Amino acid sequence: MSNKIPKHDRVIKSIGHKVQYCRKVKGLTQEELADKINKTVDTISNIERGVFGVKIETLFDISEALEIELYDLFTDIKSISKKPSKKINNLIQKISSQESEVVSAIEKIVNEVCKVVK
Repeated sequence: MSNKIPKHDRVIKSIGHKVQYCRKVKGLTQEELADKINKTVDTISNIERGVFGVKIETLFDISEALEIELYDLFTDIKSISKKPSKKINNLIQKISSQESEVVSAIEKIVNEVCKVVK
């Protein structure tokens, strides 16, 4: 008998690692994520450890709570961290529809905020 891990187990574990990574990046505890999607902490823990498969509906809820696209859970973690969040994309759309004077004012504000946050 081979010690090789079946593909579906590797995928389940990979998804779990991505859920955990994105949850931590977002600054959420397992309990906070569980509350957001109406699941138990044990369920979140099991998903993150890849203990069992997870319904696509639950993955959808998790992606919404973490403000990522559902497909991000099936892609490389490096590509998730380099992609702007939904909030950033929404801001870009709102700003790009403004007149140049407004965009310049927003740029100045953002630059000042970034100085303070650093």
